[in-house]
Amino acid sequence: MWSVNVKSSLTAMSYCPNPDCEDRENLHTSEVCRTCKTPLLIHDRYRIIYPLRERETNPTEIFFIRCLNTELPFVLKTLISKDDKTQKLFQREQRLLKKFTDGNKQDNLWNSFGNKLKTQKR
Repeated sequence: MWSVNVKSSLTAMSYCPNPDCEDRENLHTSEVCRTCKTPLLIHDRYRIIYPLRERETNPTEIFFIRCLNTELPFVLKTLISKDDKTQKLFQREQRLLKKFTDGNKQDNLWNSFGNKLKTQKR
């Protein structure tokens, strides 16, 4: 279990959203990853601060992120696996979570970022 000081972590670093990046930790002031050149802001408003668990063999990654418009912290879950069954389960989970947040006018991360993050190859 990780012990993290949330206040200091909100500005301490930016984490690269590219799952293939070899060194994902970046300065909080960076706009692109220093290793793979992937943009660090998702949809120009969400910044990944740190992972909430180690990747290991999980088909998903879970991150603590911050919305720049509101400064509110959120959790982001991303799917890494290309397996059809895993993708279907992930989409089912997404639909279920959307049902729970329908009618909630607050900014929330049940918004879909699309199927792929734009990444640049080295």
